[in-house]
Amino acid sequence: MNHCLAEQRETDLQPGAADPRDFWLLSAVGSAETKLSIQLYRYLECGSVTGEGSASVGPASMALTAPSNQFLESLSEYGIKVVDPNSLRSYFLAHQDMLPIAESACGAAFLFFKGIAKLSIELYRDPEEDDEYPMIWVRAKEYDSRILDRIQEVRREYESVLASSSGWLMVGTDFRLQSDV
Repeated sequence: MNHCLAEQRETDLQPGAADPRDFWLLSAVGSAETKLSIQLYRYLECGSVTGEGSASVGPASMALTAPSNQFLESLSEYGIKVVDPNSLRSYFLAHQDMLPIAESACGAAFLFFKGIAKLSIELYRDPEEDDEYPMIWVRAKEYDSRILDRIQEVRREYESVLASSSGWLMVGTDFRLQSDV
């Protein structure tokens, strides 16, 4: 378990640490494990974890961004370039169920394209639709039908879970040569 998240949960379970409003929410949703989600909701709705309108980022939201930070930092070990990590963090905070899907897709892309293509991930903003999603770009030294076949293989690794997810993710190419990027 993430150390920061563990500290937050430990603090939340101490007597007197809970906000009185949490008891009604906890009885409605279950256990103290859900308090972190409740705090995130309060932060997003009110601007702070305490509900006092503070613009600062509270411990709960920092704990929730830790997994996406670790994921994005780990990509450099695999030679996957992260373009605008802040926008990706925001996306994964809003679509928490997409983080494991992105991890799986990046892992598959790394295995399928190791040594034959450069990989990058960025938050793609569709110019025709009001939509944005993580995009894993594949840019090869040379293009042939095997590149497109491998992209399809990577997509098969994760596309079955996209239907029930809160977001979207795409793997593709714009046929730019890796030397051009």
